[in-house]
Amino acid sequence: MLMNWRALLLICLIALPFSCRNTTQDFIKIADRVDRTALDRLVWSSPSTMDTPEHLMDSLNQQLVLLNQKGVEHPRYFEITNRVVDYKQQIQNYRNDASLYNLGGEVKAILAKVIEPSNRRDTIAQVLSNAQSYYQFAQAKIQAPSTSKLKLSIRKQIAGLEFLNQDFKKEIALENLSEANQEAWLKKIQNASLAIKDYVAWCNSQIVESSTIE
Repeated sequence: MLMNWRALLLICLIALPFSCRNTTQDFIKIADRVDRTALDRLVWSSPSTMDTPEHLMDSLNQQLVLLNQKGVEHPRYFEITNRVVDYKQQIQNYRNDASLYNLGGEVKAILAKVIEPSNRRDTIAQVLSNAQSYYQFAQAKIQAPSTSKLKLSIRKQIAGLEFLNQDFKKEIALENLSEANQEAWLKKIQNASLAIKDYVAWCNSQIVESSTIE
């Protein structure tokens, strides 16, 4: 016996709140995933698995589109959607833009932050110690960089070298450090400078290579 239209309408009206509740719950799970995902962790994922963050953002975006089609209503929907799109764009930028890797600029930014001097020194010491792996990572991750970005990167690296070997050395000299600590800092600056120079050489080689191809 066919169900009459009144009974069918009643079932739909009863089921509707449950459907809305499910889409809202699904959205909250996605929003929580996005909130727990730090951009720097996505950007600095291992080059050997660098497709994974983009695939994650694609998957989250597809889920958000599907929820929108189902009529999800949540005050954070557009915020989360925009963050997913922005995350993916920034991941791609670090894959294509050689000038985004700028160790001297990183150190300068840390110095400008309002944090405890001891924490600042520890953070900068770690950045300088990781200089070689930082630029090796860049070389492994960057794909088909443009000549203009390579040239911009070289200018940034040169400015970074000048900052580390002039202004930053003066900052270290003003610190009340032991002679051994002073020497340790100078050694870190020297090693970081070598890593920067290697990256400049790599950028130049990419410019030469791209001009040969053209």
